[in-house]
Amino acid sequence: MNLDLPVIFGLVEQKDNGIYLCAIVDFLIKLHNEFLDNIIAIPIGKCEYLKFLEDLSWNKLTPKTYFIIPKKVDQAQDNNFINYDWDDKIFKYNQRNLEIEDDKNLIFDLQKIEMKLAKKLIHNKVYFEMEDNQFYLKNFSFKHELFYYSPRILFEIKKILPQEPISEEKRLIILALLDPSKSLYNSSNSIDLPEVISLFETILCFIKELSIKHNNILILDLIDQWLKLMRYDITYADILKEFSLKHIISFYELIEEQVANSIIDKIDEKFKTPLTQQMKDSIKNIIDYDDSENQNQQRIPAKAFAFALKRFIYRFLLVDFNIENLNLNTYFLDFTLNLWSDVYEESVEKLFPTCLLVSHAYNSYNFIVEEIEKTMNERQNSRRGKYKKHKKYTS
Repeated sequence: MNLDLPVIFGLVEQKDNGIYLCAIVDFLIKLHNEFLDNIIAIPIGKCEYLKFLEDLSWNKLTPKTYFIIPKKVDQAQDNNFINYDWDDKIFKYNQRNLEIEDDKNLIFDLQKIEMKLAKKLIHNKVYFEMEDNQFYLKNFSFKHELFYYSPRILFEIKKILPQEPISEEKRLIILALLDPSKSLYNSSNSIDLPEVISLFETILCFIKELSIKHNNILILDLIDQWLKLMRYDITYADILKEFSLKHIISFYELIEEQVANSIIDKIDEKFKTPLTQQMKDSIKNIIDYDDSENQNQQRIPAKAFAFALKRFIYRFLLVDFNIENLNLNTYFLDFTLNLWSDVYEESVEKLFPTCLLVSHAYNSYNFIVEEIEKTMNERQNSRRGKYKKHKKYTS
């Protein structure tokens, strides 16, 4: 392994060239486990140097057995793996001088050799278990594949880690920091949004893997403890101050929205099927463009629908899923995917268009955004017209 080799040799995935690396890992771990199986097959009491493996069961009626700790590969330490090169020093446990070539009658101290080999090959070793994917290693999460492997990760985190929304005031500050061009302040520090979103995806994975339940832990403290902050560009660390894990999902979705704006156009063409007029009409009939708090509960808020579509495109369509011919409602009526915000679920279940496929998601999003802009322009023109009319009669 060196820096000139292709990246694929440093990654493990059960497809393309990664299959060969997976096969090598699979072979080596099976060799490791088979050796331990052979050790366990030795009758109890036949080797006194295996006593440390004997099961200390409280039930004296059951026969003693050897016990080796089972463990997943990603949880193992270096000393859990059998890693042994033959050492000629093992021959020092004999009663003849090996340098004398014609000395054939060697007598070895087998007990000492057994003790050394048991300590080197068996002590602290573990029996490796397979993951749920029937491989010894978990799938490697590539860019944009967080939701491929964990589509409900946000829902699962909410269950174990109570969440709170970010206040509107702080939300605007964060948006200004994420997009300095819209800030009232001239910021010389440009923030690498793809790096920030990658950092947050890593945090989400850590929270899920470790089942972190304390939502008052500061985000910066978690980064410092688990992710080694020095690995990242810390110029954007100021935006994380004062925020704890109870804000992690709101923070993630805020960053995700900014990243998605510049990247969702890059999805495969198979996800860009044009809408028919019937589809456009079906969307229009269920959308509410009123942005006030008194929204029509019998319709789906336009902005909420657009946000949900944007999230879906970013999370599920930037990798090559073969889902273009599935009904879009398969995903949008599954509220554990955390696509919706600020909607009445009953309205979505009742009104969501059944004619839309996943391949229509991109153009549905663009259509709704265009309709929102058109409605806003019409309202502005209407206000200008009323203002001119009022001015005419009052002047």
